[in-house]
Amino acid sequence: MKKKKQSGLLIAWIILLVVDWAFRGTEWLAHNLTGLRFLANYLLSAIALLGLLYLLAFIRKRAVFWIFYSLLIVLPMLLQGNYFIVYKKFISPSDFAIFAESPRMVLGVGAANLNWLFLLAGTFLILVAGFVLQKYKPRKKWVILPSGAIFIGISIFLTLHW
Repeated sequence: MKKKKQSGLLIAWIILLVVDWAFRGTEWLAHNLTGLRFLANYLLSAIALLGLLYLLAFIRKRAVFWIFYSLLIVLPMLLQGNYFIVYKKFISPSDFAIFAESPRMVLGVGAANLNWLFLLAGTFLILVAGFVLQKYKPRKKWVILPSGAIFIGISIFLTLHW
């Protein structure tokens, strides 16, 4: 049982990566998997996600954990996933400007093209990953500082470099 709890971080990480790949679709993945830049970006993003999950695992209060997990994992994955299913591209800064200008139009188009099966299945799996992660107990608390520094470094690199 203890080994199962210790593997919770990796299980949650794999579930979230599978959900991400499902949202992107096999057609898009087949086209982009051959690119070295895509593989480098995805590997760094996956490592950053693992770091974020590790940092979230230190939150012991259930309500606080779910607030942070919802804001940092659930909401972004569902928004990006549904957007990707509809438009086959990632959300860009100009999309936020369009949303700020006309939220009703953007929400109407999004609701008209909503894929309920993907949304419900994705939400379920993302929540399962959260429950699995919540049972994971990091072994040493002092590791949070280097883990946080690595996570922030990778996030800044991904944001500014690529």
